[in-house]
Amino acid sequence: MHWPTLGKNLLRILLTVGLVCGIAAAFLVLNPSSQDGGVGVESSQADVLWMTPFERTNTQKFAGALQDLGHEPPRAYNLNGNDVYFSTRTSHKSPELLLEEYQRAFVEHGLNSRMWMQSTDQFSRLRGSEAHKKRYAERSEAAINGEILPAVVNNDYMSMTGMVFDKGDAEGETSERAIEMIDQIEQTTEKLSKLYAQCGGDPELVDKAAASLQQPPTGKKLGKAMSKRSSCDGGGPKVCSEWRVRLKAAQTELKAYTVAISEQPELRTCAALRSMDKDTAEKIATDFIERVEGYRSIEAFRDRQSGQTVVTASWSDEEFDMKAVLPDRYEHEGQTDGPVPACESCRQAFNFAGSGGESPYSSNEFWSQESVDRVAVDYIQTLAAEGWELRDGEPIMQQLYGRMDAPAGVGKYLRFARGNKHITLHVRPDREHGRTAVTAFTSN
Repeated sequence: MHWPTLGKNLLRILLTVGLVCGIAAAFLVLNPSSQDGGVGVESSQADVLWMTPFERTNTQKFAGALQDLGHEPPRAYNLNGNDVYFSTRTSHKSPELLLEEYQRAFVEHGLNSRMWMQSTDQFSRLRGSEAHKKRYAERSEAAINGEILPAVVNNDYMSMTGMVFDKGDAEGETSERAIEMIDQIEQTTEKLSKLYAQCGGDPELVDKAAASLQQPPTGKKLGKAMSKRSSCDGGGPKVCSEWRVRLKAAQTELKAYTVAISEQPELRTCAALRSMDKDTAEKIATDFIERVEGYRSIEAFRDRQSGQTVVTASWSDEEFDMKAVLPDRYEHEGQTDGPVPACESCRQAFNFAGSGGESPYSSNEFWSQESVDRVAVDYIQTLAAEGWELRDGEPIMQQLYGRMDAPAGVGKYLRFARGNKHITLHVRPDREHGRTAVTAFTSN
């Protein structure tokens, strides 16, 4: 079955990660002195990130690898209430060579189980082959375990991403989670069987697929995890056995239907099954988002003129709330986070702000249903009333978007000054969503 909505949700998550790296690079335009490492988190904060005498967390392993790779001390920022960090370095090596260097460091620090040298786009070209199936399983397990995998790699650019997930109980899923999982699979299968019949699916193909299927890997892993708990949370071995039998039966039946559907391409046009695709994908995406506890991202850009490669690393702690950084889930009406006021018709989509020595620097996004001209006038009037003087904002905004490797696009550029503080606005049409978007940067 094809779940396009799930892909879009995961893409938005990766775009959020990329957003942090892009903003981090843009702040170097607003605060050039930070490029020499003169502004960062307090040394005590850096020590917490770089080292610990106890068993290191995924975050500490990642930060430790960056330190060994020559990154500057981390800078601390806040993204919609989440603590995030970024750190940069420069190198004469190409992004392709840096991939090997970083992957080796991740293995040495216990973050990765092996060096992952194949990017996602290269891996995708193997789709349908036996090699693809094997590597897909390996990469999926690595991703769930919080390893850092390359996404795009070429001679001028390289990116890697990773997520930290809540895996539940240290010895495996608890009985409550196991029962919930089995119930969900059984409910999904029951619904699918009715829609399959409604769409005219061949029942013999389901029976044939079920007869040839073996227990899926997930069932084996869960069964093994539950067997570690001798009492199975007080239920005893009989209950454990019943869980495993239910799980195997439910997964086999569900897989049989998906195999049968794949052999009948015409069923994919059936509205009932397409509707289930969407509902199931949304639930999977929601479950995925709720289990994310942290992210890690590496981006490397090579300047052909200078021959230097700039590497930007961005990561969070392990209390990261993914829901808060997905703009359509971040409902923040009225009073805003950050120093930039929302216009009368605006709502805030995100706030990315510095802390400590970098507290003057922030990036904010607002959305409005009013026109670009109306929103621009509202901001001019609102900020003028608070003592801000209007300046030409286009030159600095072009530099900012250049740093983020993004087109500045159309719209109005406004820059305001009050003493040594500045607010730079880009008010532009968001035609895809039928609204006006406002990006606001603050700086000294």
